[in-house]
Amino acid sequence: MEKFFYKIKKDENVMVVNLNGYIDTTTVGIFKKMFEKIRKMDLEKIYLDFNNVDYVSSSGWGTLVSNVAKLKDKKVNVYVGGMNKGVKNIFDLMDLSRLIVYSDDIPSSGKEVLPDDERKTVYVDERSRALIKNLVVENPFAEEKELRRSFEQKAKTEIDEEDFRTILSEMELETREKRLAFAYKTLRKFIKSKK
Repeated sequence: MEKFFYKIKKDENVMVVNLNGYIDTTTVGIFKKMFEKIRKMDLEKIYLDFNNVDYVSSSGWGTLVSNVAKLKDKKVNVYVGGMNKGVKNIFDLMDLSRLIVYSDDIPSSGKEVLPDDERKTVYVDERSRALIKNLVVENPFAEEKELRRSFEQKAKTEIDEEDFRTILSEMELETREKRLAFAYKTLRKFIKSKK
């Protein structure tokens, strides 16, 4: 299960973004990418529905405030709403209503866009990183595309090509040579431990 994902509905120049999970340092990257996609669209109003958000960390609030400011510069009206008591208390304590309009009157209509109905946004936790390492050891000659497909099948989720490339880079497994070296070192350690 993802720690954070979102669904976007759009009706002409009005967008509703349903947020789910929690927004902290491990998921704020997904939250930022969401705003990058939104800023490229021609909009008049955006409603961010926090109804299914359990927690927002300071990095999440910072990302929200900075992106709302960027959208306001583009003359887009941004509304937030549907927050549970804990999330709303922090919103009020930080006096964010001075910067962002709070409204529980969130439209429910609109056609779903970005990401697709079937697509899930992936948080790559330690278990997922371990899975990627295992896949590399199993087939160190696999191309990135093949590795991503294997990951999606085993993890039962989808991951954006660019995101997967970034993860491989963070793990220092972005080239075939690095994956081969990693597989070789891992197998050597394993063989030594069995002696």
